Amino acid sequence: MAEDKPQVVVVYRKSNRANKRYMSVFNNIKVDDILTEKRKPLIPNEYVLDEVGVGNSFIEEWKYKYKISKHNVVK
Repeated sequence: MAEDKPQVVVVYRKSNRANKRYMSVFNNIKVDDILTEKRKPLIPNEYVLDEVGVGNSFIEEWKYKYKISKHNVVK
């Protein structure tokens, strides 16, 4: 039986000058798959990653810190 990987939480902006931040939560995906540049990345390479964390404890903390109302869950 395969063991589930912990959730990876990412807070990002769509450009350097953007003030609005977005949050994505990835299930069963390694952190390295998000951080490395690929041909078809999970988060586009031109986006600016502000925070990357492993575990679901970061979701509520970063929602409050960056004033994010919704987050999307991938896979």
